Amino acid sequence: MRLITHYVFSFASLLPFIWIPLILKSMGAQTYTEASILIGNTAQLRTVFVGLCIWFSLCVNFVLDRAGHNRLMLRGGWDIPVRAWRTHSVYTAPIWGGFIGILTALVSLLTQTNFHLLQTSGLPEILEEKLPLELTLVLLGVYTSYTHLLLDSLTGNGVYTYRHRRVALAHFKYNNASLNVSVILLSLLVAYYILVHTLF
Repeated sequence: MRLITHYVFSFASLLPFIWIPLILKSMGAQTYTEASILIGNTAQLRTVFVGLCIWFSLCVNFVLDRAGHNRLMLRGGWDIPVRAWRTHSVYTAPIWGGFIGILTALVSLLTQTNFHLLQTSGLPEILEEKLPLELTLVLLGVYTSYTHLLLDSLTGNGVYTYRHRRVALAHFKYNNASLNVSVILLSLLVAYYILVHTLF
């Protein structure tokens, strides 16, 4: 699929996590994880989470796309990119996504922010069943990598399961205009609905 399609689809796929605190609250949950507070305590914090969605959708997809293709030389001088196992396998892609999550956490530590928004949230600092924000960032990276693979599995070349075996859910061309436009439009509709009903 086109890189822009990956960007928009991953962003829209990450956004529904913003509703986790609301779902927990509706189920009568009395405890909140550190991560859920980041996502849903205030409009300001939800905006931070939207920013993280943008970051991961851009960074993870860019790395997988740029580092994930070998050049195949054909007769007649044709030079075509071919998906590589190192980034387009169900086993290797999440490693790249998780690595980007780790780097994001390290950068936050180096800048001394570390997303410690609990101090300004007005909530108790001692929370039960904490999910560390660093782990949350890693999981966001892993999840984003799988959204990339999902779209690529709709194309004829598919994605790798084992070293030399590929699986394809469909056999569209990667640059199929109808498919790319449809995925982008649907993703934009989902993103618009979530943002309108969450941030405003």
